[in-house]
Amino acid sequence: MPFLVFAVLAWGSAALRIALMSSPDRTLHHALGILIVHSLFVIAGLGGLYAFLGHSFKSDEVAAGIGWPKGNPFQREVAVANLAFSTLGIASIWMSPDFWTAAVFGFSVWLVGCGEVHVREIRFNNNRSPLNSGGILIFTFGVPVVLLLLLIAYHAT
Repeated sequence: MPFLVFAVLAWGSAALRIALMSSPDRTLHHALGILIVHSLFVIAGLGGLYAFLGHSFKSDEVAAGIGWPKGNPFQREVAVANLAFSTLGIASIWMSPDFWTAAVFGFSVWLVGCGEVHVREIRFNNNRSPLNSGGILIFTFGVPVVLLLLLIAYHAT
């Protein structure tokens, strides 16, 4: 479950960076910004790059893990979508909060859409393959909730 590892790395590295900040800089607003940027950079950026590589170069293995047919062109589409969000996630470290907002919204919509496909696969095809059920559902629905709550809190402080 590498996708969960990226979430732990993002939030762990953000917590460490916040803990190492000097007291005058350690405001809630600044801490929330760090959490957002680390989430975008690690989860969307590095995690998306990892997913892009898997869907591009190990597409048959990934398809089998999801319980989907091998050799389907959807793999290339999913790979490029991962690369697109990876680019946004990585770019977030140099961009403004307005860019973060757009990246969070786009990434969240995409993840929830992916989660909906996984749920439909479980419901209508009883597809309980390792990469179609379990942790991936926590990730695809949980990460958007966390990111959107962080974003709301950031803009409210």
